[in-house]
Amino acid sequence: MDSVLIGSLEVLCDSELSDPRLFFTALDEVCQAGDNTDFEAFRTAFTERANRDGFTEPGELFVRHLADNGGADTVRKFADEGADNLVREYERLLSEPEPEPEPAGNPAAYDESVWVAFVAEFGASWNGAAETWDAFRTWFLYHAEERGVAAPATDFLDYAEGESDRVAFFARYGVTIDVAASDEAPAEEDPEVWQAFLAEYGPVWNGAEENWASFTPYFLHYAEERGVTGFAAAFLENAPDDNDARVQYFATYGVVTGTDTETDTETGTESDAESDAGTDTDDAAPEPVTAEQIADAAQQFAQLADESDHVPDEHEDTVAEAFAELVNQMPEAANLSPEQMRELLATIPQEHL
Repeated sequence: MDSVLIGSLEVLCDSELSDPRLFFTALDEVCQAGDNTDFEAFRTAFTERANRDGFTEPGELFVRHLADNGGADTVRKFADEGADNLVREYERLLSEPEPEPEPAGNPAAYDESVWVAFVAEFGASWNGAAETWDAFRTWFLYHAEERGVAAPATDFLDYAEGESDRVAFFARYGVTIDVAASDEAPAEEDPEVWQAFLAEYGPVWNGAEENWASFTPYFLHYAEERGVTGFAAAFLENAPDDNDARVQYFATYGVVTGTDTETDTETGTESDAESDAGTDTDDAAPEPVTAEQIADAAQQFAQLADESDHVPDEHEDTVAEAFAELVNQMPEAANLSPEQMRELLATIPQEHL
């Protein structure tokens, strides 16, 4: 059967006709009664027949589809098929199992070419180890959101999690996972290093719910540098969804968030703006990061990216824009020193540049 006719029947499959034979008999009779050269005449006649036979909604859906897919030419093809053939083909289509949707098949709009390039670039960053999957997922989705492909990225990861062999699943999408490192027993993470890391980087989150999404990939990025990815991923996974409870969760680990606490990200130490006894401290309460400081930090980072031998010239603007977005979402990043900014630039993998 003609592909245009099959496509029209597939549209009807979604409407679940209560009596397919009655519908296609009506269609055939309307087609045979007219000359099928005037589509508007067909539309009027078939709509009246569909209303009379109780197929108002499927009838409207059907004629709208025909109007966009051949009009009178498609009507003539239906007239040549006859009711019996149409019923058989419709029932065959209904009986076919639903095809497994592709991970990129999300109804949200996105650029397919951008998604293909994204999964090829970022998918290979997973090392194939189950214990790093949660951290990879958070990192992958964060960058997918930046590229405008969060919907297919989420579908892709969800399908991967349902596969018994995720490495093979990635390979089906042209992504080769280097499992050499994961074949070896993972090195044990040092609890003392983790505690020091948490004390230093935990207070970077200011306790605001809107900053949580940008904080988590930042936190995991530096956790990987310090060799405590497992601890960090578990810490984030166990954090409550409710923001107030999440702030309390941080506090149980000695990490105080919010504007009442002054945090030194260089040392990881914290001090209350006022003591529990209500006495004044020698240090003034921390000033909020101003828009001018944010702009200055973004400009300084862009200059360092321009001077860096690590960042190719063609990617300097992209790297600078990424930092500008980070510092807007997480103003505390404006307090990074030039040396810390250089360190951040140096940690960007070459395959991501």
